[in-house]
Amino acid sequence: MTNERPPDEVIIAHERIAYERGVADGYAEALEEMKDKERPQGEWLDRNSGCIQWIRCSICNKHQDYRAKTNFCPNCGADMRGTRK
Repeated sequence: MTNERPPDEVIIAHERIAYERGVADGYAEALEEMKDKERPQGEWLDRNSGCIQWIRCSICNKHQDYRAKTNFCPNCGADMRGTRK
């Protein structure tokens, strides 16, 4: 029995699988850490500027388009599922 080296394509495929598993493990760890942290409770505050409507995060004061209202602030991660003024 000889110790032949597998083809490069097989080696590359195995390395890619190992890399992707590592990335997935990293995401899983990050998600677990996020679960343990308490997010600040914020709310979207209306801000009208002429014909443009904006909403502002009550925690970090960053503005975004009114139509882009989300459940979490994309800037600071505050939970915005509460009431809106």
